[in-house]
Amino acid sequence: MTSSLLNSNLSYYATCLPIISTLYFDMNSKFPICEAFRIYHFTRDSLQEPYTISTSIAGITDCSFTVTIEHLAEGGNAHMSMELGHSTEIRKLRVHFLFQTINTNNRKRCFYEDDRIVKPGCVLRSKEFISSDHTEKENDEDPYSVTFCFEVYVKAIQGMDRIWKFNFYDRIYGDVEETRPRMVHFLLNDDDSDVVDLYCPKQQLKFYSPYFADIPDDEGCGTGLTRKMDRSLIEKVLQIAHGVREELSSATLCQLLRAASLLDMKDVIRYCQSQIIMSPDTPLMDEFEFRIAAYFNDHIYMAHWLGNLNSNDELKKILKTLDLQRMTSESMKQCVKFFLKN
Repeated sequence: MTSSLLNSNLSYYATCLPIISTLYFDMNSKFPICEAFRIYHFTRDSLQEPYTISTSIAGITDCSFTVTIEHLAEGGNAHMSMELGHSTEIRKLRVHFLFQTINTNNRKRCFYEDDRIVKPGCVLRSKEFISSDHTEKENDEDPYSVTFCFEVYVKAIQGMDRIWKFNFYDRIYGDVEETRPRMVHFLLNDDDSDVVDLYCPKQQLKFYSPYFADIPDDEGCGTGLTRKMDRSLIEKVLQIAHGVREELSSATLCQLLRAASLLDMKDVIRYCQSQIIMSPDTPLMDEFEFRIAAYFNDHIYMAHWLGNLNSNDELKKILKTLDLQRMTSESMKQCVKFFLKN
């Protein structure tokens, strides 16, 4: 998730509220989402109406954060608040967030940072601040202004199935120059025009799969997959590799099995195979799945696969498409046993 997701909403508010300047994006922030905007002629009367800005969350289009700056009813003080909108997909979020006001000398006047588990409809508020204490002289034509900044990092997402999932849509929290070499950046084409970004810690991927072993440790985050691959499948593969378990159909498991084999993630392959074997609605398997069982030495999945064949001719047809030298000895023994029995 990047600042580009906010452009349409932000330009709208900048047009409707002329005292708000063009918004700024801090590329050096530790937070993946970092947005700031300046209100000129900022006084106690500037916040008679709340100012709100919305941004979508981690690839989920029907839910957003709404950040509001408003005066409190008593005392004339102001505060910033962030509300998680209602969603049909999100039950809870684990978020790390920061509110602050900054002057032109980069002096932070109000600072509030926290880590929370929030539900849709939950409102997170900053500490109160006095409007007049946060204004500064800009120039003769524009005497007072204040910059508001809000920063957010979504750590994890709990869906309606109550299963927590990792957020791979944002870069890792931390200093940009330090975290860049520690990430693998997936560039995935969902279709001919849409490019989706996924981020994952590099050392974890190297542990999960030799596919990523050749990526240098000091390589930037612009590395990863650029081929046309389905975003949802790759995300599910990464979730499973990180230990997330959810109920999936056999058809989806077969698709994940293919994606995991392309990434050489053996633990994910084993998991998908075991779930397919236990599934009551096992789909018709093809040569690709046979090849996975033969090459990755999974004799249990091979036995399950052979049990779905009806004749020696079916097995002969499939074996002609394989590189027999890559087959393990155990897989060959199982095929010979099948021929002898039939």
